[in-house]
Amino acid sequence: MPAFTRMGPLVDDLVTNVSFEKPFAFFGHSLGALVAYEVSRSLRAAGKAGPTHLFASACAAPQLQESGPEVHRLPDDELAAWIEGEYGSLGPELMSSPELLRTSLPAHRADFELVETYHHQSGSPLEIPITVIGGMSAFEMTSDFEQIK
Repeated sequence: MPAFTRMGPLVDDLVTNVSFEKPFAFFGHSLGALVAYEVSRSLRAAGKAGPTHLFASACAAPQLQESGPEVHRLPDDELAAWIEGEYGSLGPELMSSPELLRTSLPAHRADFELVETYHHQSGSPLEIPITVIGGMSAFEMTSDFEQIK
């Protein structure tokens, strides 16, 4: 199955093919927050049971999404370098393996295209609690919630 590169078809597929059983909540991080928001709106529009709460992290409000560089159009080597420079999430093993990069970059590219082509359509606000989680830095914690660094 090809990766989704547009929000509409992704949301339609989820709403059509996933059985959401009450009570449930959505938690979405980054792109997942936009997807959770749009699925919540689509469930409401379809008259289906929606989440009792939406938790969103690491994502600007849908109507405030900024257009930036079209990262999804970069050649593979530039895309990999951009991802590694921006997020540091590919790691040395992946960055040093052209074969692994070739197999993993299409998923990254599709996610960036999905975000970069997303356009919020105004509508009535969701009538559920929304908790937004954000931060400016990350740190590690021990299992008893003491900060490591």
